[in-house]
Parts: sequence; structure tokens; C-alpha cells
Amino acid sequence: MAETFNQAIERIDRENAERAKRELLKIQLFEVLSGPQTNGSKKLVVEADGPLPGNRFRYDGRVHDMRPVPWKLLAALWERDERNMHDVEEEVWEVGGGSQLKDAMHDLKDFLQSIGYPRYVSKARRSDSLVWKAF
Repeated sequence: MAETFNQAIERIDRENAERAKRELLKIQLFEVLSGPQTNGSKKLVVEADGPLPGNRFRYDGRVHDMRPVPWKLLAALWERDERNMHDVEEEVWEVGGGSQLKDAMHDLKDFLQSIGYPRYVSKARRSDSLVWKAF
């Protein structure tokens, strides 16, 4: 069956969008590979995910601003599978956090989910530990 004029326009628009995405990726790759040189070879620099100074968090090549308390909670648990809840409270609030911890965990979970991070912080069953869980 013959393609209608509108279908042809839509197909061309999709092809142009895909072509533009490929060109943008080529430009970004060129910029990365054109970075610092060592002994004549190109060096690819990949920055690690994690908390950054200034209440920021890098994930998947992007830097996200965070509120101070959820950021402190994230920093206290980063690169740890499990941590005592009372130690985390003291680190984040310098005293016991009490109900503030639950609110901070909820805020952190919402933030991590909003940026597509695959895990969140939860209280472990039958213990006073905080652990990472998959969404």
C-alpha cells in the first residue's frame, strides 16, 4: 500500500531525529577522546558515580543537586552494603535522628528513584542496620 504524504513526513522526521542523535553522539565521543593525551594516545576519562561536595550526586554521567540531609545520608552509606542506623544518625545529625531518619530515608528514596538509580536505603529486618535494596 502506498505511503500517504503525512506518513512520509513522519518517517522522514523519525529518520532525521535518529541521524541527529547519531551526530550528537559522534561529537560527544570526539570531545571525550580529544581530551588529555598520554604518550601520543587518547585517554578516556570516566568519573565515578557517587556523592560530590556541595550536596551533589553524580550518576550515569550526570550531576544532580540534592538537599543537605538526604545528601549526608547518602554519603554516610555510599560504598557500604550495610551500616548501623545509630552510627548513621550521629554522622548525619551529630545526635540521634529519631523520626528525622525515616523522613530523610523517604526523601533519599524519592530522589534516587527520580534520577533512575536502581537502589534505595532501607532499614534491615530485625536489626538496627540500614541496607541498600533494589527498587
